[in-house]
Amino acid sequence: MAENPLTFSELRKIQKQEKRQEDLSELEDNFILRVSNYLEMKKDVDNREYKSAKRVFDKITGLRQEKIVKQAKFAVKSDNGNSSELNLLPREKELFLELKNVFQDFNQNIE
Repeated sequence: MAENPLTFSELRKIQKQEKRQEDLSELEDNFILRVSNYLEMKKDVDNREYKSAKRVFDKITGLRQEKIVKQAKFAVKSDNGNSSELNLLPREKELFLELKNVFQDFNQNIE
């Protein structure tokens, strides 16, 4: 089943939603692949849209990274390491678990 290609409008909608919500937005597991395909398609065809889309994607990932850091710190504080409820993408789960481990190690070393 072929899926619809990502559009700039959809990317902006995701950015606005991510900015508006305190928690991570729910995204499809293949979101990064879809963005990568979209950027690759626009790279040689429409340089202006490519640059705009790249900037929007960078903002989305930056917002999500900030939220993941907060969630990892909270998970250590609350002793709740359940990442399944956080709307993490597969690569983000790895980041979350690594950050959580770093924060746990840090806390153990200062106690």
